[in-house]
Amino acid sequence: MIKITDQKVLEYLKKIIDIGGQPYIVGGYVRDFYLNKKATDIDIEVFNVTYQQMVDIFNKEAIIYDKFGVFHLKNTNVEFTLPRLEVKNGLYHHDFIIKFNKNLSIKKAIKRRDFTINSLMYDIINDKLIDEVNGLNDLKNKKIVHHSIQFIDDPLRILRALHFSMQLNFEIDNSTKIECIKMLDQLKYISSNKKNSEIKKIFTSNNEKKNYQEVVFFLNKYFHTNNLSDKYLNKLEKINSENYFIIAMCCLLINTKKEELDIILNDFLINKKEINLIKKLLKAEKLELTNQNIIEINSVFQLNSQYLVEFISLKSIKKAQYLENQ
Repeated sequence: MIKITDQKVLEYLKKIIDIGGQPYIVGGYVRDFYLNKKATDIDIEVFNVTYQQMVDIFNKEAIIYDKFGVFHLKNTNVEFTLPRLEVKNGLYHHDFIIKFNKNLSIKKAIKRRDFTINSLMYDIINDKLIDEVNGLNDLKNKKIVHHSIQFIDDPLRILRALHFSMQLNFEIDNSTKIECIKMLDQLKYISSNKKNSEIKKIFTSNNEKKNYQEVVFFLNKYFHTNNLSDKYLNKLEKINSENYFIIAMCCLLINTKKEELDIILNDFLINKKEINLIKKLLKAEKLELTNQNIIEINSVFQLNSQYLVEFISLKSIKKAQYLENQ
C-alpha cells in the first residue's frame, strides 16, 4: 500500500479528485516501492482532467512544462502529468508530436513508457496496483523488458536499459536486446548532454554486483570497435566514489586508439575538464613509473595523485606502491 503523507501534495490531490480527476502514481516510485527501495521523486499521472483545469488548480503553485503537460508542485518532489500520446516525426530526441488526452485509456497511456517495470501504476483513489504489462512479474524475475512498438522511437532507451540493468542487477531480456541493437546507429541523433547523463548513471550506479560485459558489448557495437574492455572495470569497487566515474572511463578506454578516444569522449562527455583529465591519466598510465620520475610525471600532467594511484592500482600493485610512497 503506497501512502502519500506530504500535506501540500494531499491538498492538491483533493482538489484534483473533487473535479473528477483520477490520479495514479506512476513510474520509478511504484517500481522502487515493490523492490523495497527508498525513492524520493513521485510522478502522478492525472486522467479525466484538461490541461486548463490543471493550470487553474495549481494557480502559480507549480512550475509548468507546457510541451509535456508536467506540473512540478513547488517545494515538493512531486510532478503531476497529463496522459498523452507521442508520435515520432523526426530523427532527433525532441522530434515528437505530443497530444494530451484526458480520456486516454491506461493501456494506451503506458505505451509511451519504456519498460514493463516502469509501467506500473498505483490507483490513489481505489488504493490498488494497476499492472497492464506484467511489470510486477518482471520485477520478481529481475528482467528489463520493453512492451510497446513505440520503444524504438527513442534510442536513448538503449542507455536507460543498461542503466537499469546495472542499477538493479537485472538482465536485459533478449527481445529488448535485439531492438536495442537495431537502433544503435540512431544514438548519434541524441545530444551529448543526454547521453552523458545516462552514461554517468551507468558507471556510478550503487549496485555492488556490477557486470560491465553488457555495457561494453553495446558501446563497442555503437562505436564500431572492439577496443573497449571490461577487464579492469570489474575491479572498481576499490575506488573512492568521488573519483569513480573518471577512473571507470579510463578503464573502459585504456586500449583505445587516439582517433577512437577523441570520438568517444566527444560523443559522451560534455565536460572539458573531465575529457582532459581522462586523457592525462591514460597518457600517464602508459609511462614507466619509478621513484625517480614520478614527481616529474605528476608535475607535467598536473594530476591529482589520488586519481593516478587508484587508476594504476587496478592494473599494477607495484606501480601503485611507487605512487603511494611519494
